[in-house]
Amino acid sequence: MSVMATAPNPVPTPELLWRQYHLQVDLYKTYLKLLLKFNVFYYAATGAIVSYYFSKPDIPLMKYSLWFPILMSIGFAILFIYGASQTHVVRQELFDIRDKLGLDTAPEYRVLYIFLWISSILMLIAAMGLLVMLFDMKVAAPLLSPGKGGPMTNAEIVFAVIVGAISAIGLIWGSKLTSLASDRAARSARDAMEHQTKLNAKAKVAEFRQAWINNLRDAMAKLMRQGLGAPAESDVIEATAKIQLLMNKKDERYPELTKLLKEYVVAMKSGDQQYNSSKLLELCQDILKNEWEVLKKELLELKSVN
Repeated sequence: MSVMATAPNPVPTPELLWRQYHLQVDLYKTYLKLLLKFNVFYYAATGAIVSYYFSKPDIPLMKYSLWFPILMSIGFAILFIYGASQTHVVRQELFDIRDKLGLDTAPEYRVLYIFLWISSILMLIAAMGLLVMLFDMKVAAPLLSPGKGGPMTNAEIVFAVIVGAISAIGLIWGSKLTSLASDRAARSARDAMEHQTKLNAKAKVAEFRQAWINNLRDAMAKLMRQGLGAPAESDVIEATAKIQLLMNKKDERYPELTKLLKEYVVAMKSGDQQYNSSKLLELCQDILKNEWEVLKKELLELKSVN
């Protein structure tokens, strides 16, 4: 019996990680907005139905209209509790992506977790109050219409005030919390974009440095080849000029390099067979080696960040 070896999971590229990160941040903001819309709809619908219930005390079947906000309260509460129980999964996934990208911050899903639990608790409290009203309270006439069945009882007044207060507090609190959470997510995404921009800039600088080293190496090699045979004066001058143009005048090795290049050109033009180009060759090798070390350091830094 043979067992097939499972292929290792491919390592996600930085580009794929950034796409996943932005997707998670967008989902986080979308969840908060949806939660706020659920709360707005719930409190608006519940308040409207309860108000209509109190305004129609002479209709016996009116109390059954309370079943809609009761069932809605229970349904939304169950949905929110389930959502809160699953936030740890997406939170851990988001933080794993954050760590792989080397970021310092990420949206905190615990805000959504707390928001879901508070919303579900408030809705369950409202559901219990509506059930009490449905089974233990008689439908009374409006507060200022005693001729239609008497004034509202104290319990009805207290419950109406509580429902209204919960609605107002829920809307204000939800708006504030969503705004703060969205701002934090936006700052996190902005920081991530700035971080990626810096990484892209460093990668581009490393790319330019590598191209510059290649051009400098080719020019030095072309110049040194002239000493192996009959040198063409134009080729010597071209290679020398290219090396000087590629080098930085502020480089501490530039004066020595310029001096040796001039000596080399003079020796090639005069056909001096006694000229020794070993110093120029060593200096060129030293320059290329140092620049390659700088490039390797930059590439390692980029690799460690990614």
